[in-house]
Amino acid sequence: MARRCGLERLAGFLAQHGLGPTPDLLFAFERYRQLLLDWNRRVNLTAITDPAEVETRHFIDSLLCLEVPGFKDLLRTGPTLADVGTGAGFPGVPIRLVFPEVGLWLIESNLKRARFLNALVGELSLDRVEVIPRRAEDVGRDRSYREKATLVTARAVARLPTLAEVTVPLLAPGGRAVYWKGPPDLPDLEPTTPFIRRLGAEPAGTFGPFGTSYGIERIFIVLAKISPSPDTFPRRPGIPFKRPVVRLK
Repeated sequence: MARRCGLERLAGFLAQHGLGPTPDLLFAFERYRQLLLDWNRRVNLTAITDPAEVETRHFIDSLLCLEVPGFKDLLRTGPTLADVGTGAGFPGVPIRLVFPEVGLWLIESNLKRARFLNALVGELSLDRVEVIPRRAEDVGRDRSYREKATLVTARAVARLPTLAEVTVPLLAPGGRAVYWKGPPDLPDLEPTTPFIRRLGAEPAGTFGPFGTSYGIERIFIVLAKISPSPDTFPRRPGIPFKRPVVRLK
């Protein structure tokens, strides 16, 4: 069945993690890929247009979080996951496809991409998935969402000080933020740590590199939410990006 879908690498990756995959799961990923590439002709969703590269650099990369110790077990508990700056649904939708017990917020301020996400959620019949077409700063100040998520993910969104400011306020105490990064980003953690603590979180480890056999070199930075975030964060939309609290080299 994996051969018919052309997703042999994804099937192998999931099998290595004891996750099947079932024919229905593989067909859902194949439909996702088809819809992504079809929409990409009209809407700027991804620079990756080769189907094989979509498999590795979007699907498998999104699931490399399974290499982080304990993360797979956490996903099985049915957390509420906020995927910030999700774009075309990465990493949130691949995680949700593999772990249907996860409740998912797809936070994407670009309205054209948000329309794609709504179409994708409908096409794949995903329940407990909410597309939120707003900036993360707005969502993080909205009491309907603030400190309501148990997991936050972000892939290729911003440098660490900005990323922490717009994501940590979404987390309930006891939650985790998981950031997809590369090796050049690791030096950002030490100078950002005092600000992370100011937001009510603590660094909980760095992991990787993962994905080297797929031509990917992914590092994960994980934060643990310890206490409520100050009401002053996140700042107004755009400010965390224009004027980061911590100036990095």
